[in-house]
Order: sequence, then structure tokens, then C-alpha cells
Amino acid sequence: MTGYVEKLLTGLEDERVKAKIRSIVGETSESSGLVEKQTEEQKCAYEKQLMEQKVVYEEQLKRLRQAYAAEKEAIQREWEETLERQKEDYRRELKVLNEDVRQQREAMRCKIQAEQEKAQKLAQAAEQMQERLAFYENSYRDLDSMYRLYCSLGAELHQKLDRVLCADNAELFLAWGVQWENLEALWDFMSYSVRDLDEAAREGLCQVFDYLFETYRKVNDNYERLEVQVGDEFDEDIHTRSASSAVGGVITKILLRGYRGIHNGKIKKSIVLI
Repeated sequence: MTGYVEKLLTGLEDERVKAKIRSIVGETSESSGLVEKQTEEQKCAYEKQLMEQKVVYEEQLKRLRQAYAAEKEAIQREWEETLERQKEDYRRELKVLNEDVRQQREAMRCKIQAEQEKAQKLAQAAEQMQERLAFYENSYRDLDSMYRLYCSLGAELHQKLDRVLCADNAELFLAWGVQWENLEALWDFMSYSVRDLDEAAREGLCQVFDYLFETYRKVNDNYERLEVQVGDEFDEDIHTRSASSAVGGVITKILLRGYRGIHNGKIKKSIVLI
């Protein structure tokens, strides 16, 4: 082994070997420089390619971002338009519903008002009927009493008044008695016959006349009774003395109350005893 190394070393001292080694080393250096040069060019070309691709990618990214923004804006605008249309549709529907509710409320209000007016009219009618019922009840209660009183006065008196009052039944008695001509004729008969009538007949006829006169006044207020009381001073304007009375003084008895017309001023003087 040692001998081989010595031989190798001895061989390396040979000029031809040295020249060959120098030749080999030179070729290697040139090759290495060429490789390095080629690698740098390739690196530059690759970097250039990368930069170009980067520019392309950035341009594509920019276009994509612009397209995305435009699409997003279009979608946003379409969504807003759709939302606004829906809002407008809802507003129209709400307006229609509000109008329908308003009409229903108005119809209900009118119906309630009509029902209230109807109920009020019914209440008024019921009240009027109640008043009329009370009136007829009072009237017929008094009528029955007055009719029986008149019937008790006797046939002779009935015959004298057969053109003024009817004694057949209470209804005819009232129907005849509330006619003003008959009332006036009854008072005239009583005033002419005041001296001839006995006390019971006179008082009975006075009660009948009072009842019929007040019944007449419930539907016709053209006449009113004259106010007269025992103890009043005699007044020729409204009083007439009975045959057995003194010339003047105070009233001691009322034989027949008079009446007067409210509009025509006509007076039937009260017949009194002084």
C-alpha cells in the first residue's frame, strides 16, 4: 500500500501528469462557470415568469374583485328594489285593510246609532204608551164613577139633557160630554136651572161638568175655569149673584164655577151666593 502511494506521488511529479491535471481542472472550472451562468439566467427567467404570472394573477384578481363588487351591488340593488316593492305592496294592502276596517267601523257605528235611535224611539213610545195607559186608566176610573153619578141623577134630568149627554153607556157619555158645544150647553142648562135643581142634582151636575171640562182641556186648552173661593169679595166682572143673594159683600157659597176663553176672552161668570 505504501509503495503504491509512493508510486502515485512520483507519478504526480511527472510534467505530463501535471499538465493533464491542469487541463482537467481548467475544463472543470469553465464547466462550473457555465453552469452557474446558466442557473442565474434560469433564475432570472423564472423570476420574470413569476412576476408576469403575478401581474396576470393580480389583474385577474382585480377583475374578479370588480366583478364581485358589481355583482354584489346588483344583488343589493335588486334586493332593495324587491324589498321596496314588497313594502309598497304591504302599504297598499294595509291601506285597503284600513279602509275596510274604517268602513266596517262606520257601518257598525251607523248600525249602533240606528239601534240606539230605534231603542230611544221605542223607549219614548213605551213611555208615551205608559202615559196614555195611565191617562186612560185614570180617565176610565173617573169615567166609571162620573157615569154612575150621572145615572143616579134620574131619568127626568136625563130627558132634559138628552141632546147634551148620553146615558146609554160610559163610552157614549164621555164621547158626547167632551164635545165643546155639549159642554157649553150643559153649563148653560145648569146656570138657567140653578134655582130649580135640588142640592144633590146641582152638586152632581157640577161634578160631572168639572170632570168633562178637565177631560176636554187635556186635548184642547182654549178655555180655563175661573178661580173663586168662599170669602172672596164679590166682583161683577166675574161673579153673578143668585136670586137670594145680598146686593154686595163676600161670597158665602159657590153654586156654579164659571169659565173663560183664553183666546176669545169669552166669560161665563161664576154663580155665587152673597
